[in-house]
Amino acid sequence: MDIAGYRLSGSSARRLRAAAAIAVLSVVACLARAASSEPVWQSQDATGSSYALGQLVRDLQAAGEKVKVAGRYGLPFFDVASHVMRVNGSEPQLLVLEYPDELARAAASQKISSDGHSIGGRQVWWTAQPNFWARGRVIVLYLGRDPEALAMLTGILGASVTDCAEQESVGGERVGWP
Repeated sequence: MDIAGYRLSGSSARRLRAAAAIAVLSVVACLARAASSEPVWQSQDATGSSYALGQLVRDLQAAGEKVKVAGRYGLPFFDVASHVMRVNGSEPQLLVLEYPDELARAAASQKISSDGHSIGGRQVWWTAQPNFWARGRVIVLYLGRDPEALAMLTGILGASVTDCAEQESVGGERVGWP
């Protein structure tokens, strides 16, 4: 192997090729990480027309709220990971499930009982009153009874999937999130 007029022996050439391959893989990994570090709320479907996480963030900000997507959280009865969203520091704290399309979201939202304590036939004992909304590609969960938070979310997302009256849970899996 000749490089810049120097001839490399077999083992030196192999080491140089291995180092070059590692360098290329490192650059590709860095580019992939940079692409995935784009804020999650910039996601849209292929047409850009369906209501998604990004639009929810923009709508909350337009309503004067400070919004931070604070990480991911999995719930065992939904088939997508959710985004933990903090509004104005901590309250209300929302869990936002974003589906690849409206059909998948509609199928998932149909599994939520009217009181929010059963999902797909699985009983759930929430740490506070569950309130679910479904719009476009997202399902939004708010645990609580703050009338201002409920009104704000209903104003942005439309009618709740669950009735917003406090219900007693009869048992099941205890669920909350950080």
